[in-house]
Amino acid sequence: STLHLKLRTRSVCVHPDVHFACRLAGHAAPVLAAAFCDPQHHLLVTAGEDRGFKIWDLQEGTTVHQSAVLSAAPLTSIAMDPSFPRMAIGAADG
Repeated sequence: STLHLKLRTRSVCVHPDVHFACRLAGHAAPVLAAAFCDPQHHLLVTAGEDRGFKIWDLQEGTTVHQSAVLSAAPLTSIAMDPSFPRMAIGAADG
């Protein structure tokens, strides 16, 4: 199945197939990056211009975790470690 993420808005629209769709609203500014953080693809991490990140449970359509502001610059990238539950988040200021 194909996953479509509409980024650069204040929400993320996830449409992997016709059986599942959700809109995740909650960022205070446009979302610039998204990555799955589990093999089952039901946990999604988003980050963006509000300088924080969120972890979403796509099965429930809820926020699992919301960070505080992490940087003076927008968060622009997310890298997940598939062998261990950890991530690295990059900001526009390096």
